[in-house]
Amino acid sequence: MQKWLLPQLLRTLKRECSEVSPSQEQNCVQSYLKLFSTLLKPLHDVRVYEEKGASTVAKAIDCLTVFSIIWSLGAACTTESRKIFDAKLRSLLKHEVEDVDHFKRVEPALPDRGSVYDYFFDVQQCKWLPWADTVTAEQQFPAGASPESIIVRTLDNIRYSFIANHCIDNRIPLLFCGPTGTGKTAYMQGAILSRDKSTTVPIFLGFSAQTQCAQTQDQVDVKLDRRRKDTYGPPTGKLCVVMVDDLNMPAKEAYGAQPPIEILRQLVDQGGWFDRKDSTHPFRNIIDTLVVTAMGPPGGGRTFITPRMTQLMLLTGFALLDDDNMTRIFTTILDWRFQSQNYPAEVKGLSEKLVSATLEVYKAVASELLPTPLKVHYTFNLRDFAKVMFGVLLLPKDQCDGANRHVRLWVHEVFRVFGDRLVDDKDRVWLLEQMRDVTRSHLGVGFDEVMKHLDSNSDGKVDTLDEVRLLFFGDLMSAPAAPKRPYTECPDFGNLANQVTSHLEQYNLMSTSPLNLVLFLYCIEHLSRVARVLKQPGGHSLMVGVGGSGRQSVTKLAAFMADYTIFQIEIAKGYDKLAWRDDLKKLLTAAGGRANPMVFLFTDTQIKDESFVEDINNMLNTGEVPNLFAADEKMQCCEAVRNYAKAEGKAADGTPTSLFAYFLERVRALLHIVLCFSPIGNGWRSRLRQFPSLVNCTTIDWFSEWPSDALLSVAEQFLESVPMAEATRASCVEMCQLFHVESTKLATRFKLELRRHYYATPTSYLELINTFKTLLDEKRGEVSAKRDRYLVGLEKLANTEQSVAGMQKELTDLQPQLVAKNKEVEEMMGVVNAESDKTNAVKEVVSGEEAIASQAADRANAIKTDCEKELGEAMPELNEALGALDTLTGKDIAEIKAMTNPPEPVRLVLTAVCIMKGIGAVKVQDKETGKKVDDYWPNAKKMVSEMGFLQSLKDYDKDSIPPAVINKIKDYTVKDDFQPSRVAKVSKAAYGICCWVRAMETYDRVAKIVAPKREALAAAEAEYATVMVGLKKKQAELQEVLDKLQALNDKLSALETEQFNLKNQVEDCSRKLERAEQLITSLGGEKTRWTAMAEQLGVDYENLTGDVILASGVIAYLGAFTPEFRRDAVTAWSSISQSKEIPGSAQFALEK
Repeated sequence: MQKWLLPQLLRTLKRECSEVSPSQEQNCVQSYLKLFSTLLKPLHDVRVYEEKGASTVAKAIDCLTVFSIIWSLGAACTTESRKIFDAKLRSLLKHEVEDVDHFKRVEPALPDRGSVYDYFFDVQQCKWLPWADTVTAEQQFPAGASPESIIVRTLDNIRYSFIANHCIDNRIPLLFCGPTGTGKTAYMQGAILSRDKSTTVPIFLGFSAQTQCAQTQDQVDVKLDRRRKDTYGPPTGKLCVVMVDDLNMPAKEAYGAQPPIEILRQLVDQGGWFDRKDSTHPFRNIIDTLVVTAMGPPGGGRTFITPRMTQLMLLTGFALLDDDNMTRIFTTILDWRFQSQNYPAEVKGLSEKLVSATLEVYKAVASELLPTPLKVHYTFNLRDFAKVMFGVLLLPKDQCDGANRHVRLWVHEVFRVFGDRLVDDKDRVWLLEQMRDVTRSHLGVGFDEVMKHLDSNSDGKVDTLDEVRLLFFGDLMSAPAAPKRPYTECPDFGNLANQVTSHLEQYNLMSTSPLNLVLFLYCIEHLSRVARVLKQPGGHSLMVGVGGSGRQSVTKLAAFMADYTIFQIEIAKGYDKLAWRDDLKKLLTAAGGRANPMVFLFTDTQIKDESFVEDINNMLNTGEVPNLFAADEKMQCCEAVRNYAKAEGKAADGTPTSLFAYFLERVRALLHIVLCFSPIGNGWRSRLRQFPSLVNCTTIDWFSEWPSDALLSVAEQFLESVPMAEATRASCVEMCQLFHVESTKLATRFKLELRRHYYATPTSYLELINTFKTLLDEKRGEVSAKRDRYLVGLEKLANTEQSVAGMQKELTDLQPQLVAKNKEVEEMMGVVNAESDKTNAVKEVVSGEEAIASQAADRANAIKTDCEKELGEAMPELNEALGALDTLTGKDIAEIKAMTNPPEPVRLVLTAVCIMKGIGAVKVQDKETGKKVDDYWPNAKKMVSEMGFLQSLKDYDKDSIPPAVINKIKDYTVKDDFQPSRVAKVSKAAYGICCWVRAMETYDRVAKIVAPKREALAAAEAEYATVMVGLKKKQAELQEVLDKLQALNDKLSALETEQFNLKNQVEDCSRKLERAEQLITSLGGEKTRWTAMAEQLGVDYENLTGDVILASGVIAYLGAFTPEFRRDAVTAWSSISQSKEIPGSAQFALEK
């Protein structure tokens, strides 16, 4: 079989067929042998021979040979070439080829009906069966499933899933190759993820033009464990499946190598690679690891991969879905949705019509709107077809009022998916005509009838782009902070604009960076488009336009309306890849870990390194940036979603792998990436070529030139605050629009004549308006200031002429007043001098009296000082004794009272107190002599028993002690038993009283010495008082004289002040009069010139509006042009400005 089939079919494959990716003959044979050898495995069992018989097994081997050839050599063909391969194989099997030397009939024979690709060989039944038999007639889908998650089983689904599963089961490296949108990645991932998680470790990689070899190696190494020395692999008992998407995307090096592919080739061919991180670079043997890949056909940014790689893999080509399959898939999805949501019957009947209409439009767009260097993004695939279909399902049942609204929704979605990426009106008009034809032919309704509410000119037709622009569907009509935002039709643009304005006002109130956004139709169109993308789970947008077109502003407003969080990186001087990765971690953690809907707004001006775009390409494709999270950070992500996964019944095994997969699932659902790129330059085309996900995984919104209504709306709003006449403002608005439009035309001529490019961008238009506002205000200020200077000068001249006569009269009136005032001052000075003489005489008398009083005071003070010195000697002892009395308590006194036979020191002390207080003694008989003697103790006890005893001692009149008492006391104080030290030993109370008695004795002694001196002091003080009485009388007389003199001096000062003021007034008036006369004389000739200049500046002020708007146009638009182009433009613009009656100079000159 192999000898006569393979050579013939290889020759046909290489000479007559086209391959999805070029291959060599030996590679095709190797693919065949790998597939054939694994298909034979069920026949290796001896029991099969015994059960089936040798003849049946032989037939089965022949049939498996044919099946292996079909899905190795035949699978490498393109869609059209498969028909050639099918015919060739059938002719060989029927022996219709004459030059075949060997022939063997295959039994059972392949059925004649259909293609050889429509059948598979069942070993158990030993017969060919159609793949279609495995597709069940009816599929059941979960009620709450999203349309995007539904997979409708088709022939391709069954065939390619079988190939994928068979290769993984038998560890055959696999390469799926086919156009974008054919399901390569989905089938491959489905086969991997459907396997038992306990036996499979999946690794998903996505290649791009910037993918590095080391990055690829690290992504695989991080998932492998060390088995033994230099041997690595997944955990024992598991198979690691490395799935690489976009295999042929890495850019080639200078010598044609593609390191990421080469490192994979080494893994597949040699079973491992060298360890880069070990200094000795040992070879790492990698076991239990399989590589399966997918890629698009070579071309564009995709390269031809080396045959050394393809020879190791089973190459399977993917054909584009045929019309029947596409119709079946999407009709099934629409029917399921309309039935499950119970839509009206007329809407349910639209399913197949909508699919066929979309298919017609898709095929027309893909065949007519082809990519060119200027339209590099004109690449359409099945993803775009699916976007239209899923967009039709956005309208909820309660917003559906019949089939016509759904037809309008379909038209809207087609324009959003296909029309929004078109770059010129020619293509848009073509698409509109296609829609008009397809609506009638496939949906059975007239386009004009369905869209009649958009008929602006009432001609019965809706056939212009301006009319179709007013077709809006979206959630923009929802009120701010509404809990639900249904996707519905917005038939009234005025209401829509008002609603969006409310959102904008609320945004500006809450935001620290308000949006200065003009909500004209163009702006709301793009706002609606990005809001539509954000409403779809995992929706991403590529907004293409020049700077200033409003891409970021509408995105921020749309995110605010959807209650999503905007995330932008902040580019600083030191911003590098590490900072970029940190920002991505924050972004993905917010979306996946905290379930915050996020909008990542990224512009091409923020691309400091192309690796940034590489990471975005990965996020668009898989929702993940490879090796972004370290192991500990990944565990934190897993823990953050553990409870959410449990609540949703996902990641039931709770392993880090399943939890992180759930984390990425949330990221894909909640993260929306909005890219703002400029189409100017080569960077745009280069990045689309290198990073296919920028187009394949986004909805493109092309920001074309601002239409006329947009230009007018922006200018009207920005110039509204400029003070000028309404007619002039309207003309200036028209001039701003004219500048932009004419500059675009001038740029076209500039390119044709000089081969130089210039772009009139919205930024230029905004610069024009801002320059006009700023420059007009500045120039008005300058001209107004100059004019005011001349007017002020003229006013001063007029005022000077009027004031000369007044100053002359004033000077005449002031001079007599000054003479009279001088005389009055002289008279007053005489009076003051006379009064001063009298005052001096009185001062001399008072001075003598003061000297006498001072002497008397000195004498009295000397005596007083001497007395105080003498008393100072006794007072400390007295004060100390009084202090001792203060220390005595009732208990101390009671101690004395209790003594019946007191000690001698106590008896002596109290006896002395009795003597000083005049208390008599009691006569008692002396026991020794038998005579009557005085005994003070009984009365002393009574004395101390009195309530105020201690206080009576403190209040004792120390200045009036009788001499007889003092003489008696002295007899006691000299005794030894009366010494305080001895008294203190027997009684504390007696000690204090003893000190008091001795202090009284000392005080009396000192007081007798001081008494004469006190008398002398009293006499001296009396003398001083007498002198002071006379002195005060003289001082009063002196003060009266002084007051009178002060009054005269005050009056004199007032007169002198009046004299001084009059003198200054006369001098000032004389100077002013002299200057005024000089000013009038010298500026007599300037008055005429100043008047003329003021009038001219007034005219210039009025002409500023026209001159400044022309200058602003030159500044904003004409800088890049040559002098000739600038001169022509200025001449034309100046003429138009004059025709619009904008005040301006007759001859405009920018330098003025």
